[in-house]
Amino acid sequence: PWIAPDLPPADEESRKILDKIKKILALSGSPVEAEAQAAMNAAARLMARHNLEKLEGHQADEAYEYRKLRIDGGRVDTRLALIARILNRHFFVESIFVPDYDPLSDTELKALEVVGRPENTRLADHVFHFLMERSESLWREYHRLHRGGGNVARNSFIIGLLEGFERKLSQSAADGSDGLKTKADGFSALVLARDQGLGEYFRRRHPRLRSVAPGRGRRHCLESGQAGQEAGQKLNLNSPLANQTSADRSERRLLPSD
Repeated sequence: PWIAPDLPPADEESRKILDKIKKILALSGSPVEAEAQAAMNAAARLMARHNLEKLEGHQADEAYEYRKLRIDGGRVDTRLALIARILNRHFFVESIFVPDYDPLSDTELKALEVVGRPENTRLADHVFHFLMERSESLWREYHRLHRGGGNVARNSFIIGLLEGFERKLSQSAADGSDGLKTKADGFSALVLARDQGLGEYFRRRHPRLRSVAPGRGRRHCLESGQAGQEAGQKLNLNSPLANQTSADRSERRLLPSD
């Protein structure tokens, strides 16, 4: 239910960049925390420099594309809103929730549409599926050892995990700036602020925007929320399911080869 169309990058340069990112992020699975963090920093620097070089080349509108990442169940919840915020702030895309339709089941659905350069929408595609799978599997792992709490504990853990992961991404951007001016929102904020072409492309596709903010005022479980934040700060964008069988796997592989 989470698989999106596999659209290849538009040019050979983008393919090479994604290949490099794939190899770098594979190193973020290192059991040595310093090595894993260094790999994420390196990947962030590479993507930021690549995008800035694209801007300096004055790429035309044809450089942009959109992908629809279908949402199972058709409802935008807090987890999805937080993942969309992570993509916007750290992965060089603009995203918006849009109506979708499945002709096979004659069902109205929701989708998260990500807009950007092909290499960025492809990376955002992976991050979306990665976070959906990891949030569920890490919750199940925690819940096996800490029974009780129901949906309140589950939601608190998942929200904490995504907030912890976003905090880690912001720290990665600060630690790995390497001369690139950045701020709390990371490299992506720097790039998107300069990418007027993407902004125009996005506004033409969606002239009437409606933002969806993460839900507030819900019951919260402090213990599971804290556990989720700790798990999120340890989370790395490697390929955690590489050894699973296809029957066990529900998300996309890390940056699938063309």
